[in-house]
Amino acid sequence: MLNKNEQKLLDDNYLLNKRENSRRKTRFIKQKHRLFLLGVFLGLIIVIALFLASPFSNIYAINVSGNVYLADSYYLDLAGIDTSDKYFLVLTPLVENKIKESPLVESVKVKHDDDLIISIEIKEKNVIGYTYEDLPYLILDDATKIALDEKNLDLISKVPFIEGYNDEEMKLIAKGFKKMDQKMVNEISEIHKYPFSYDDMMMEVIMRDGNYVYLSYYALHLLDNYYSFSSKIEASGPVCIFVDDLSSSAYTSTCPFLNDDQEDENIQENENVENEANDTTTN
Repeated sequence: MLNKNEQKLLDDNYLLNKRENSRRKTRFIKQKHRLFLLGVFLGLIIVIALFLASPFSNIYAINVSGNVYLADSYYLDLAGIDTSDKYFLVLTPLVENKIKESPLVESVKVKHDDDLIISIEIKEKNVIGYTYEDLPYLILDDATKIALDEKNLDLISKVPFIEGYNDEEMKLIAKGFKKMDQKMVNEISEIHKYPFSYDDMMMEVIMRDGNYVYLSYYALHLLDNYYSFSSKIEASGPVCIFVDDLSSSAYTSTCPFLNDDQEDENIQENENVENEANDTTTN
């Protein structure tokens, strides 16, 4: 038989061992849980790494929209991404900043779409034409000029050639273009300064269909109706159309450059007659 002290010591040891075993069991469970979480985490890292290393994580397609003047390839070159890049590693703010380097871009939005597709939405500045000074320049609808380079040289086939105007006059023309449909702007081939005796603000507008239109700066917006009144013309071949900004009407008449040619011929004929008369008098 154990005395009371021995029995108490035995009970205390038993309790201590029981508590220690309980602590060990708890620590083991916690460690097991940590190891499980660590294994899951490492497994995910490996899966993600393998996925990113595979071609299945590449960009499937890049959609460029909203561009009118410049080709998709121009903006893809600026963006610096292609279908060999990883979809999830494309930093949209960085791509947007690269595209904004183009002076023709007003705004851009790059986003990740479903099915590994990157979308680039472009809003270009409106171009009303191009001109030549020392170098070729694009003219925007606020009359600012942008130097042409080899990357956007093809753009001149889509907008009219404009010549003969100073900066102040170009601002007036730009205001007129702002009221026009951009599709009609693209139907114009050339614009030349062509003052008349009754209106020094007249211009000669050569359309891509070969017709000539004469109107003032303030009537440019009436060109939106060009096909409406040109379709009523029965004459064959290029004709000259005069637009009256006060009545908003249009009519055909003799082309002024034909009158200029006739005047030149008359002057030449008069000179020949005078020369003949002088020769006769001399003889």
